[in-house]
Amino acid sequence: WLYHGDPRLLLGELERWNAVTVEDVRNAAATWLRPDNRVVLDVVPAAPAEPPQAPDAPGDTPPPDDLPAPEPPTGTLDDAEPVTELP
Repeated sequence: WLYHGDPRLLLGELERWNAVTVEDVRNAAATWLRPDNRVVLDVVPAAPAEPPQAPDAPGDTPPPDDLPAPEPPTGTLDDAEPVTELP
């Protein structure tokens, strides 16, 4: 509903809503919610072109071909922190 620029029309709205009875709702439902006046729509998503392959176990996924393998750490066990030398 539009109030046509008069916000005072909103003041009577609560009384209008409170005046609706159970019988009013039943009559509206019987008029508008009929089995012959409905649309049933089944939406089924399209199947993916190729299902993703799940790894056999965590960590079994091979790294991408474009990433170099990390260098192993260097240093000794006596060092306080492991050291990895980067190029």
